[in-house]
Amino acid sequence: MVTRTIAVALCLWLSFEFSVPLRAEPSIVFPKPLVEVKVRPGVTVKYLALAKPKTTPATAVMLFAGGNGLLNLQPNGSIPNLSGNFLVRSRDRFVQRGLFVAVVDTPNQVAINGNVRLSAQYAQDMARVIADVRNRVAPGGKVWLIGTSTGTMSAASIAARLPRLTPSSKDNLRRADGIVLTATLTNVVKGYCGRSVFNAQLSAVNVPALVAHHLADGCGCSPPKFAAKVVAALTGAPAKELMTFSGGSPPKSKDPCMAMTPHGFLGIEDKVIGAIAGWIAKH
Repeated sequence: MVTRTIAVALCLWLSFEFSVPLRAEPSIVFPKPLVEVKVRPGVTVKYLALAKPKTTPATAVMLFAGGNGLLNLQPNGSIPNLSGNFLVRSRDRFVQRGLFVAVVDTPNQVAINGNVRLSAQYAQDMARVIADVRNRVAPGGKVWLIGTSTGTMSAASIAARLPRLTPSSKDNLRRADGIVLTATLTNVVKGYCGRSVFNAQLSAVNVPALVAHHLADGCGCSPPKFAAKVVAALTGAPAKELMTFSGGSPPKSKDPCMAMTPHGFLGIEDKVIGAIAGWIAKH
């Protein structure tokens, strides 16, 4: 009975986490905001494409939500699931800073767990999405992967499994130019979070890496004390930094792993996104 209770609670967390509606949908979108990429036979990955009108940004960011990652993106650009996730609800803030934004859904719009996020197949699928996104920025532009909570496993694993090649190769078009990990999943909690970024080969990441964490993050899966260990493990990154934040609005949830808490940088979104965008611009 205890095991079943935990399983039910986990399912509810994965389906409800970050589902708080936005106050306003982003107003800056393409005429056809939903892009669908065929990554292999029978499998597609959809992403929401956002950018300022009449611009071709030099840099793109691919956003990976937490929870089970399933956004269920719709043709009109609406996001039925995980709409309150820190990165998802902050998507327009990235756009306002001149970035091309790709809000990435799961392969075939199926809920995923840590095992999938950390898998070689998932990395290969996302490599094709990276290539598609790269075609939508200026020639020679960069593509960064940004993950939050369980989404940090996606960003870290993709970069680790697909490090950039030296000397430069056309295959680098399918590889990330940098990663940002926010509210990084670093701690395994039985029955709640069974994998962490340390299950990815962080030493293989050879692109700039930023780790952003709230000092009051009370989620057992992402304790602030482990954030520095992530930076230390990124031994192959040519540039890396830990940014910590404090303050914000009072939590709107009793569950510290939900998005409307310090875990999701509630109330300091502009500050955090501004810091992330500034760091990306310098690297």
